[in-house]
Amino acid sequence: MAELRYEKRLQPEFGGTLTLEASVDTAYRYSDDDGDRGRDVTRAGGRVNWRDDWLVGAGFVAELQGQLRGDLYHVQDDSSFVESELRVVPSVSATLRWPWAMTTASGTSHVIEPTVFAAWSDRFGGTSPNEDSTRNEFDRANLFALSRFAGDDAVETGRQVAAGLRWTRFGAGGITSTLTFGRIAKSQADPEFTPSSGLRGTASNWLVSSQISAPGGFILDTRALFDDQAEVNRAAGIVAWQNREISLSAAYIWQAADPEENRNDTVSEWTIDAGFKLNETWSVEMDARYDIAADRPVRGGIGIQWRNECVTIDVSASRRYTSSPNVAPTTTYGLSGSLSGFSAGRSGGGPAARCAQ
Repeated sequence: MAELRYEKRLQPEFGGTLTLEASVDTAYRYSDDDGDRGRDVTRAGGRVNWRDDWLVGAGFVAELQGQLRGDLYHVQDDSSFVESELRVVPSVSATLRWPWAMTTASGTSHVIEPTVFAAWSDRFGGTSPNEDSTRNEFDRANLFALSRFAGDDAVETGRQVAAGLRWTRFGAGGITSTLTFGRIAKSQADPEFTPSSGLRGTASNWLVSSQISAPGGFILDTRALFDDQAEVNRAAGIVAWQNREISLSAAYIWQAADPEENRNDTVSEWTIDAGFKLNETWSVEMDARYDIAADRPVRGGIGIQWRNECVTIDVSASRRYTSSPNVAPTTTYGLSGSLSGFSAGRSGGGPAARCAQ
């Protein structure tokens, strides 16, 4: 897999922001079998996006966006697709936000922002292989997006409307918290989305997301997707804290079984990571995963790094456990080194920077 991407942003005289993008990527498989096992795909594409916003009425913020993208695909070793195919996708969207702000006597600020988003997209040309958009997430970042596919190969088409509400609290002591609700309605379902993604039908799952950040490096981030029966499709959360010497994080994920994502059983896992910078030379990292649904460890690992002015050495060991009693757990050891002092343009006062000097 190889990818090359270029992007440039302009401020045209007629207003707004104009973004120009060009990209090339290729996926090569060593097999020559016809179909998924041997398919080789190369894509060359370009995108033009214009966006602008205005303050209107009683504090409303209106935004317009227009986009035109084109992709040329070349496919080999898969007779179910045309060898060369051009795809063109025009899109337009309008967003209306109405932020309300309030500051209390204690200095705490609250911002409530209801948002409505409407968009239309269409696809002209053939169907391309989906190589980079098979696993997709629905979160606060793409609630009001033209497309929620992770890559370039798949695109959302038709009409869609999204509505959401975000509440943000800026505490006087530096604590910031955010709570987001939202849902999407579409004119047509897209089978490229998996059932557990929350985006499969004409109406998405309900998105509930929250974040808390505090001075001193503390972060809490959670997200959940609910269907109309209030059943959870996917839930995830992470709590993390770090300073200059220590970084700690614990993450939890729950995912419903979904054969289309090669997941035949429910996933319920904890992941724990820790890093310690002992001094300018030595640092240690540890990680572990535990499967709550199966009540067994998944993997554990430790890594030690040593660096001086010019060289970085990493030593690691990891153990992966299996769910089958007929397959023994495996332990992997790693050793790697790099010349860290000869990177062009390096700046800073670390050991490697002194080597470059």
